[in-house]
Amino acid sequence: MIVAHTTEKIVLAADSRLVGVLPDQRDTNCKISAFGERMIFSLSGMNSGLIGPSRRFNATENANQVWRELGPAAAAADYAGAWGRIMAEGLRQAFEFQGKSLLDALEQRGPVISMGIFAATKEGGVELAYAELLWDGKPPFNPVAKVIPIELKRGPVFQLSAVGGNGPAAEMVVGQSPDAIKERKEWDRLRLNQEQVPVRLAEMEIRLAPPNGDVGGSIDAVAITSEGITWIQRKANCPASAPEAP
Repeated sequence: MIVAHTTEKIVLAADSRLVGVLPDQRDTNCKISAFGERMIFSLSGMNSGLIGPSRRFNATENANQVWRELGPAAAAADYAGAWGRIMAEGLRQAFEFQGKSLLDALEQRGPVISMGIFAATKEGGVELAYAELLWDGKPPFNPVAKVIPIELKRGPVFQLSAVGGNGPAAEMVVGQSPDAIKERKEWDRLRLNQEQVPVRLAEMEIRLAPPNGDVGGSIDAVAITSEGITWIQRKANCPASAPEAP
């Protein structure tokens, strides 16, 4: 997940591969969801898990629940906090149902189980917050939600984050290797803007990742400003907007 942000605009670009608590993998998933013209949600990490014989928790459905409960005027950090609490409870229920099979899957992912990204409009600009679902790997299984409000800086220069990974994209954003420095100079040479750089980095992440890794498929990208949401590119199977809050 690549995020480019200023106080005026936030751009998210994501691949299409989701790996759930179960050993399933699909490359047609919609990692980015837009809610009305006021909020964007995206996910890095585990998206769902069984909490009963025919019941699952789902990160995107949980974001939709938060949107409906809090409405379009809430702060990004409020969305993130509410989502984190729901996700933590879903993970606890998944552990009660799945037991060791869930822990085996989580141990391969490190301390961050999932991260939700929330970008929202506010008067005169936008705001950004992350919610991390954390587990230290020690019994008892008790995932903790941590909200991280992101301090945004005024443009025109935008800040970049590679959320939820330490792959090639993260190296290109912050690394000092010759390849990373060369790549950033290439952005300047090509005069890539805030909407183009995240897409380029997401494509690079897929191109350099192992075939059975956590990233793959095509790229979705979206921008949000105080005036609303604009899709830069979107798969046909992904809706332009989730249902409005009542």
